[in-house]
Amino acid sequence: MKPKKIISVEMPLEPETLEQIAKAIRSGEFGDSEIVGIKLELAKPQREPSIEEAQITSEVVLKLRNGIKTLVAQNQIKEAIETFMNSVKQGSKIYDNLVLASARFNRANEDKHLQIISYGEYDIAMMNIANSIIFMVNSTDEKEMK
Repeated sequence: MKPKKIISVEMPLEPETLEQIAKAIRSGEFGDSEIVGIKLELAKPQREPSIEEAQITSEVVLKLRNGIKTLVAQNQIKEAIETFMNSVKQGSKIYDNLVLASARFNRANEDKHLQIISYGEYDIAMMNIANSIIFMVNSTDEKEMK
């Protein structure tokens, strides 16, 4: 009677790993053991950040949020958008919304300079953009930050 053997494999399982196991079984690397199963084990979870690391991350995000809000308060909308865009991951929903806010900002400035809109309409457009930025800053998750 052949000794029985169970192969342990860590998940997630890569296709190459299955091929290596099949090749090992076919080539007899397990000797005269009978392979009776494959035990799938979950990969060890990644280490959670320490409390100190989490606090540092939170502090950095808080400073960034406050800095962007300060730029908005100083009516430096373009700088607020640029700072925010440089701080979030490209491809995130927030980044996409910032691209749209930047387009609205540029269009409003161009329309004002071409006298297509009045100063009052321009002011309303700037307040809407500023409101959007503040809303995005407050709703941005740390995972979306670079």
